[in-house]
Amino acid sequence: MTQPPRAVIVFDGEGAREPIVFVDLPSAAGWMEAIDVEEGSYEETAWFDDGEIIQIDVELVARADLRVKLTPTGRRDLPALRQALARTHPALVDADVAAIQAFTAADLTAQDDWKASRWHRRLSRWLLRRSPN
Repeated sequence: MTQPPRAVIVFDGEGAREPIVFVDLPSAAGWMEAIDVEEGSYEETAWFDDGEIIQIDVELVARADLRVKLTPTGRRDLPALRQALARTHPALVDADVAAIQAFTAADLTAQDDWKASRWHRRLSRWLLRRSPN
């Protein structure tokens, strides 16, 4: 039986901005840029929404072609995840896994809603430009 994807939480290198939530590992790795990882734009680790630590690395795929590699470690550190989340969301300082998963689910829903609203506006503008007046 296949496990459902777990949300991935990534933090910026300074820890000052909102955490970035992704639906799964491939989405996170595809969005992140290797040069940003090398320059410290992200923390060295990310987390699954259940507290499992994900190591963030850069790997050479082909000659001079770098890619972000996210590796689940199998280790959990829920207190460290809570502490990182609490920098911008103080209510999550004592959160359990269910509360963190509710936070990531709400964030992903908000992302989907935002994407859908942008698509609708773009389509409307495109149709208006093409309509014979």
